[in-house]
Amino acid sequence: LADVGLVAEGKNIHIAAQVEPKNDPNLKVEWELNGEVISSGSRIRTSHEFGIVTLDIESVRSSDVGIYTCKAVNMNGEATTTTSIKVKEGAPASVDGAAEVGPPKFVTQVASNIQISEGQSAHFEARLTPTEDPNLKVEWYKDGQLLQTGHRFRTFHDFGIVILDILYCYAEDSGTYECRATNKLGSDTTKGSVTCSEKSGLILTPQVPGEMKEQTLERIQHLESHKMKVSADGQSVSQSAPRFTSPISNISDLKEGENAHFEGRLLPTDDPNMSVEWFWNGKALKAGSRIRTFCDFGFVILEISPVYPEDAGEYTCRAKNALGEAVTTATLSCSGKRNIILDSQLPSGMEGAMERIAQLEGLGRARGQQENEEDLNQPPEFLSPLGDLTLSEGSLAHFETRIIPINDPSMKIEWYMNGKQLSTGSRIKTISDFGFVILEVANVMTRDAGNYTCKASNRHGETSVSCQVQVKGKQGIDTNPQLPKSFQNGTESIHNLEEKMWKREDISYEEMESKAPVFVTKPHDITCYEGQPAHFDCRIEPIGDGSMRVEWYHDGKPIQIGSRIHTINDFGFVVLDIDWTFKRDSGVYKCVATNKCGSAEISVNLNCRSKKDIIVDSQLPEGMSMDRLKELEARKREARTEEETPISKPKFLTQIKPRMVGEGEPAHFECRIEPKNDPKLTIKWFHNNKEVDFGHRFRLTHEFGYVALDILYTYPEDEGEYVCKAINELGEDITKAELKCKEMPAIQLENQVPKGMKNSEYIVQMEAAMKKYSQEMFLTEDDVYDSERRQPPRFVTQIQSVTTLEEMHATKFECQLAPVGDPNMKVEWFFNGKPLSFKTRFTPIYDFGYVAMNFGWVYPEDSGEYVCRATNLYGTDETRAIIKCSGKTGIIYESQLPKGMMSIEKIREMETGWQRAPELIEQETEKFKPCFVTKPEPVTTAEGGRARFCCRVTGYPKPRVMWLINGHTVINGSRHKLIYDGMWHLDIPKCQERDHGKIEVIARNQCGEAYATTSLSVKRRKDDYRSVLKHNVKRDYINSKEYRKPDWLIKMEQLKEKLAATEQAAKFIREIKEVRNKEGQRARFEAVFAGNPKPEITWFFQGKQLTETDNIQIKVREDSTSLTIVSCTEEHNGYYEAKAINSLGEDKTRASLTVSKVTAADKEAMERAQKAAAQRDQQKEAALKKEEAKKAPAKKVEEKKEQKVYDWKKSVKKVDKKEPVKDEPKPEKVQLKKPKIVEKPKDEPKGSEVQLKPTPPKAPKEEEKKAEVKLKPVPPKEKEAPSEPQPRAAIPTQEKPRESPKLKRVKKKGKKVSLQDTEGPMKAIADIRVKIEHGATVDEINSAFESHQYPELENAESQMAMVSVVEKVGQSTVVHEVLAQECSGKQEVDLQDIGIKAFVSTLASNSMKVDEIITQFEPEDFEEDVAATKLAVLAQEAKVCDATEKTEEVPGQTTEQMPARKVSF
Repeated sequence: LADVGLVAEGKNIHIAAQVEPKNDPNLKVEWELNGEVISSGSRIRTSHEFGIVTLDIESVRSSDVGIYTCKAVNMNGEATTTTSIKVKEGAPASVDGAAEVGPPKFVTQVASNIQISEGQSAHFEARLTPTEDPNLKVEWYKDGQLLQTGHRFRTFHDFGIVILDILYCYAEDSGTYECRATNKLGSDTTKGSVTCSEKSGLILTPQVPGEMKEQTLERIQHLESHKMKVSADGQSVSQSAPRFTSPISNISDLKEGENAHFEGRLLPTDDPNMSVEWFWNGKALKAGSRIRTFCDFGFVILEISPVYPEDAGEYTCRAKNALGEAVTTATLSCSGKRNIILDSQLPSGMEGAMERIAQLEGLGRARGQQENEEDLNQPPEFLSPLGDLTLSEGSLAHFETRIIPINDPSMKIEWYMNGKQLSTGSRIKTISDFGFVILEVANVMTRDAGNYTCKASNRHGETSVSCQVQVKGKQGIDTNPQLPKSFQNGTESIHNLEEKMWKREDISYEEMESKAPVFVTKPHDITCYEGQPAHFDCRIEPIGDGSMRVEWYHDGKPIQIGSRIHTINDFGFVVLDIDWTFKRDSGVYKCVATNKCGSAEISVNLNCRSKKDIIVDSQLPEGMSMDRLKELEARKREARTEEETPISKPKFLTQIKPRMVGEGEPAHFECRIEPKNDPKLTIKWFHNNKEVDFGHRFRLTHEFGYVALDILYTYPEDEGEYVCKAINELGEDITKAELKCKEMPAIQLENQVPKGMKNSEYIVQMEAAMKKYSQEMFLTEDDVYDSERRQPPRFVTQIQSVTTLEEMHATKFECQLAPVGDPNMKVEWFFNGKPLSFKTRFTPIYDFGYVAMNFGWVYPEDSGEYVCRATNLYGTDETRAIIKCSGKTGIIYESQLPKGMMSIEKIREMETGWQRAPELIEQETEKFKPCFVTKPEPVTTAEGGRARFCCRVTGYPKPRVMWLINGHTVINGSRHKLIYDGMWHLDIPKCQERDHGKIEVIARNQCGEAYATTSLSVKRRKDDYRSVLKHNVKRDYINSKEYRKPDWLIKMEQLKEKLAATEQAAKFIREIKEVRNKEGQRARFEAVFAGNPKPEITWFFQGKQLTETDNIQIKVREDSTSLTIVSCTEEHNGYYEAKAINSLGEDKTRASLTVSKVTAADKEAMERAQKAAAQRDQQKEAALKKEEAKKAPAKKVEEKKEQKVYDWKKSVKKVDKKEPVKDEPKPEKVQLKKPKIVEKPKDEPKGSEVQLKPTPPKAPKEEEKKAEVKLKPVPPKEKEAPSEPQPRAAIPTQEKPRESPKLKRVKKKGKKVSLQDTEGPMKAIADIRVKIEHGATVDEINSAFESHQYPELENAESQMAMVSVVEKVGQSTVVHEVLAQECSGKQEVDLQDIGIKAFVSTLASNSMKVDEIITQFEPEDFEEDVAATKLAVLAQEAKVCDATEKTEEVPGQTTEQMPARKVSF
């Protein structure tokens, strides 16, 4: 310990030291002040962790002056270290002390003679005057020679105390020690001697294992007599070769610091010429402080304590004599402790403290919480009361409650016991965080019983909650003083210290209104018996007067406060408690209250009656009557007569019977036996062949031939067979029975909420939980658990994927689950299909509908899919998301050990040097996992070109390196060359198109692995004409054996299979919404549902089931349903409800319809809208009929009227023509922009009719050429100038348009789409999906598309495929809404981004899961003819939308006056 020296009064002191061993569970550390043990409390705190012992003293006082000794004791010895503390008081020291200096004189002498054994410590101590002489010199001498202090000899001189400590004594330390004190006025000496007995080289204490203790003496005598005979006969020759009858066993799964024990048995046991040797990995093993060997009585033992990872290996025991040798071998494996402590060191119940620390440090969501703190305007309120406790002495008292508001920075929590504020210490701990308020009192004592109050206050108010605690004391408490003889006045000192501790310090409040004390209530007289407690309480005013002093007197004498008598004065309550009373406590007790304005007193009587010396009351047990007592006494008289009868062999007259009890219940076995009067009859009970140890739970009864065994409360481990055995000199008898104990569940599944709690209280709890976790509440009153409704689980919100994490970052999954309060609800987490085991890093939460999984920090191996599954008696539901975590780059060279632990390696180096001989130490290379020094770079080459990748990897042992191309392992051969010349190389002499993609390299050794990735881009040759040959010689790679499906396609197929195989209760993903209409208008309710098997849908109006009529239309699709009221009236006002039911559960959604009356103007507008809708429907039907007519291969169209044809491969010109009103509108021709580079045949047809689907050639129409109109700028080509100016002003025709980054694609007519053609668009769609999950908005995705970040989607096939998928999932209304927005107020419509807008809008909505939408893509959706058909339908709808808008705006205007809208792609 460091010397503290002089400290100013009121300062804080911190003393620390290191002690070894660190991992000894039997190590006990005590602190002493001037030879007295220090008791820790709120001001003085001690700790002992990781080999560091500390003493902290807050606000040091003059009473803390003295010598502080830290004593460490374990089974092998003890060690002490001392320091001193001086306190500088506020007032200057008196100068008179200097005049009192005289010659030195030893007030007490050192011990005259200390007798110890080798290895123990010696301690000399004496007191010396004067204490303040600066010229005093103290020296120690041994046998007349000056003693030099060192690591074993430590001296101390301060405060008039001189100490000499010899830490580890040897025999040569024996002698006379003299302490000589000298100053200018004289000198004085004191002497003492030390006698240290040397340890014997022979072990004289028995070293026999436990199973041989009974026969030890006989066996030793037999061996010694045999040895004497052998020595007498002169036979010293071995009789047989050594042989191991029991070999040593392997030891595995040891952890650093534990003990290793090898044991074997050897024959012959009495060969004096036999030698036994131990070897480690073939090298001789030498015994030391950690390694001990034993060989005697045929046992060979090796113990290693403690064990380190360096001790792992093969251990061999070899026994040899003149006739031969025997060998036995075993292995030892030991795992080392981690240098970095990854496990949380926080106490239980503080698992969320890391987030709290982050909040305090300004990290995490601190900014969001500060906003909440400003909004708090609420006094504190406790959500749950404190329960009364009845505890046994020495147990743990745990108080827990919850409080709101949670995030109030002004909240202050205080605990009081019997009105006195509690201070935290080593035994009392308090926690107040996240809305939880906890108090734990360890090792409770009888004085801890009383009233506990938790008081919470903030700037808006205060509240409190209380409970009662009763502590049952243990019997056999020694109430006599345990003070040493030298501590004569110890009792008075203890009383003074306790009085200071219990008494409240005076605090003056000058600003408080002064008032003389007045007793509001009076205590009552008490009459009790000796040993019972006594309690006096009264109330006094004023309450908050800090100058008030309250004193108690017994018969006119002040009461000394101590461990038996306590007083309380707080909150106006004055209490006197006497834990147990004696006869001498009887008398008059007076309470006197005094302040600066006056005083008041009140008296009360206590009458304590002493217990009678003669017990007159009946002591019979319950149920024992006088007749029963006479019967027992009659049996005693019979027993006296039977004493003369001969004693026989024991025999059980009745047998014990099997029992079946519940956990915690008592168990009772009884039987009867004879002879009754045999004094040598012994009864033994056995449980599973082991004798029962009788104690506090097991009680044995044996009287008058009655035998019983009582188990006061049973545990599951008490199950088994119980045998009662009776033994005497003539024989024995047994009786058996089975005991079965039903284990109680560790988790209470029953609802603990009182029956009177209503749903509103549940909602308050849910709101408090969501507020605590900063969640917006999506749960409603219908989500509260009701056993009669049979509610299946339902995730109201889903967990979201996180794909941008780095190693050691924290993240969280959170969602909301209904029903709330279901006692049978089970929430499970899975990682990649396997159950997720909760660790320190993974913390699950399930709190009033709030479900979360906290990740303290993540590693790259945590990347994958996480599923949260909820199950109850009525169904299951699950939500899933993914985590992607990238590892940190670089090598960490700095030590990760905490400060002060840098000496660990040095300690291990020294220890390994002690346990090995110098010649056996070998140079070992440190093992470490692989790491990429240089990573492979991306390569771009042409088809048939050469590609080479190289990397450099470090690691020991030398790692193995594996290369992968597109997920397939590379094998050294003619196509791929694997070379190592100090660097690892992958050579591809001739690259093929299938080599294009991802290149991965993995390096592994026994310590771990490293991973790197790059890419290879293979460009197609420009002179490759294989694709246009009549007989294509190019290999069909898709249908070849080498072809492997891409990862995205495999994952999509797996998702489809999981979705198809997963059973799910019926639920509504998107609920119906409220509708407000006028009379005569159309009302529509639409909902989207999910479930497997497919649910049945039923519609209700005001609780009555609806059926389909002419006015009410009900439609049920694959995953959506709708209810349409064609013409609304006031009779349709009310609530409409849709219910989905399948075998796993049901769900319902509800909304209202409000119909209001219409005016005459409204009726005219509605009639116009109906006419326009009817005309639009007719135009759609006509357009569809014409499209079907075009697809017929044998039909030739011979129409002289001008038609508009959609050509999505070539630019089409279009002329504006006003059509007659009577004629039906013709399908408008749409011009599609061509890709950037298109290889066209030499002979291009002149006709403008373009085939939308590969069909036999048709006769071109001559009049089409003049109908072509260029609607949008295209890349400049050698063509005629456009007949009209460009319709879009944003891109002027004079400027050269920028090149479109669309895919370069040439397709033959009729060719099917392959997986390679869809791979590019699907990767872009997957990228959009990830961005949507990470919070990207619809506008951000559309902007990225317009800036050409997704060139794979800038073609007609991809756009129309996305439109098809949106319609498949029942979101066709989204497509119509996007189309209406594009057509609104425009004369030209560009359909090149309609697919991406509709698709992104569908993904961004919360109505469906993202995976369910993406898995709807099929390769057929990207085919040319499918896209052309879909595009033609959308263009026709754009034209119809134009006509409808014009009609609605100007009812009197005809279609002849409306110019046709221009459509392009």
